[in-house]
Amino acid sequence: MSSYLDYQQSIIEEGVLEAAKRIGLHPTIFDSEVMSQHYAGHQWIVFENSVVGTVINAIPPLNQTATIPWEEWFVMDGEMRHHILFTEKNESSTMTWQGPMDDEDHPKPVLGKLWHVHNAEPTPYLLP
Repeated sequence: MSSYLDYQQSIIEEGVLEAAKRIGLHPTIFDSEVMSQHYAGHQWIVFENSVVGTVINAIPPLNQTATIPWEEWFVMDGEMRHHILFTEKNESSTMTWQGPMDDEDHPKPVLGKLWHVHNAEPTPYLLP
């Protein structure tokens, strides 16, 4: 099976495409051969956050997060948010975040680390 087909199966099984629709993103933002290469090796986690609802997470191998970001997409206060987070300060970073190990609103793999956060510009992939 090709890496694109493996990737496509993974994002379907993890509920990424359905979650994208729920939060107002066109699923094609994730489902393309280019994205399968961009997110190669990422772990996809979709869950319900107690404050903002559905959150889509793309987490790279944790030993690469200084240069390859963890990304999350969600809606807060009626606006799409796309956070890009690195474990080292990035020129675009505007704040930091560190989740305690008992945090239940973020994926377990990212907890206990200091993350440098950048709020990305709104995506052109919003559903009408």
